[in-house]
Amino acid sequence: MKTCLGTGREKESPSQEYRQYMNEDETEREKNRILRILKDDQRLIDVATEICSENSKLRTSFVPDMNCFKEIFDKNDKDQICMNYTTNALNYLRSRVDRLRLERNDEYNNVCLCLRVLLDMNCFVEQFDRECSSLAKDTVLEIIEKAGSLYYQCPVSSRLDILELLDDLKLVTRKNIFVRQLLETDSFF
Repeated sequence: MKTCLGTGREKESPSQEYRQYMNEDETEREKNRILRILKDDQRLIDVATEICSENSKLRTSFVPDMNCFKEIFDKNDKDQICMNYTTNALNYLRSRVDRLRLERNDEYNNVCLCLRVLLDMNCFVEQFDRECSSLAKDTVLEIIEKAGSLYYQCPVSSRLDILELLDDLKLVTRKNIFVRQLLETDSFF
């Protein structure tokens, strides 16, 4: 049975041998996927450049918390805190997500990928907010917004479902869902 707890990893690039058998649609999808990866890489380079620029606002807010961020990442690598957080949250939301699969199977994969990404992010942001300076949360959310690829990972067509699921989770946990604001958009109109 397919669940949201899968790896979420995309397929590797098709081999050259396979590409010769790809039809035009497949070739176009592959081209778009590669362009998306290049755009993602460029966003990461742009954010890293901004953080490294001596007079940037982002650098000014990032540097004071840099060691705190590192400590939290190191602790998570060791203890798998965010992996456990995400697994527990997805288990709690499973019945709601499964209902979505029955109602709108076409959105199920989008919802699962988006939830995994957002829950992992929220776990880290929550720790940064709790253990680092008062600016840490906003700094990290700005970095995610600038460097992330939520446009692809959380398509607009899935966002209302995701926002409802995150609100359900907040009601039960009584914890802030900081990454919720990354999905709110005014581009519907």
